Amino acid sequence: MDINLQFTAQRFVENMQVLDKLVLFGPYRASLSVGSYIFLSHQQDVNEEMYTLCKTIIREPNGIFSTFRGNAEFILTCMLAVDADPGYKMSLALAAYQQLRDVFFPTAYLPFVAFIMADTIKADNFYHVSAKARDIHDRFNLLHSYLTSNEDVPFATLFAIQRTKSIDGIVKEAEQIYQALEKSLPTLFGKNVLQTISHALTLCAGKPPQKVERFITLLNRLSDQRINFTINYELASLAILANLAIDLETIEIDFLSVYQYLKDQPYYNLFNAAQRRKDTIMILASYYTTANLELISAVTTAALLEIQQQQAAAAAAA
Repeated sequence: MDINLQFTAQRFVENMQVLDKLVLFGPYRASLSVGSYIFLSHQQDVNEEMYTLCKTIIREPNGIFSTFRGNAEFILTCMLAVDADPGYKMSLALAAYQQLRDVFFPTAYLPFVAFIMADTIKADNFYHVSAKARDIHDRFNLLHSYLTSNEDVPFATLFAIQRTKSIDGIVKEAEQIYQALEKSLPTLFGKNVLQTISHALTLCAGKPPQKVERFITLLNRLSDQRINFTINYELASLAILANLAIDLETIEIDFLSVYQYLKDQPYYNLFNAAQRRKDTIMILASYYTTANLELISAVTTAALLEIQQQQAAAAAAA
């Protein structure tokens, strides 16, 4: 393994271990790797004092029943802790949240979306982006009313932030990719997952057929190496990884190296193969990309959707 890649993987594991000690127990444990990815993608190590301070910053203006609390609090705390001025960022996020609440029903996703907006656009654009996101979400709902839900709001907002494509262009491309995925993966994958993958691929640069082909090719290459993916939202992150302008052979080799590295870590005895797959994707995403906040947010969104899927399945089985 390349020494820089090994350092990135080591740093990811170390961040997870620090966060593990800070969290101790509860629903946050499922999100440890996402928190580590947030720090790593910003080229930072976890600062325990800053993390504790940011948790206080979140709790002060938000009561215990606020959507900023509960399961969302850990991820939001990590997003605050990588900022140079967390207090100011919190004030921006609250302002963005108010605009989002005017157009979307309050859910656990909205605070996360508000933080994305606080990171990527100016405050005087909050309402415009919120309204545009609602328009995009409504357009998706017209095409796939049985698939589109609150979990599509983060991607709708990321599309609204983009300035390179029109709303018509976004919706057309996402649908084109969805149809191609449905033909390529007709029986293996749930349609909700396919829609999320299509959204992730639409965010990536390139032409739709080539983006789908790169994703399917990487998926098959990893399957040939006995790295098998199941029906979950980590595939959206893999789709992004496959389209980062890195040679697919390089991605495959690096994936296998990092996956084996994690398997050899004593700390990962606590986790299964699915966790190693997800974490390998996030390590490589942070290794290949620079400060591309939109793609960082997309990878984080996919990871959060997967966690929600796992929690919903566990609740249904209880």
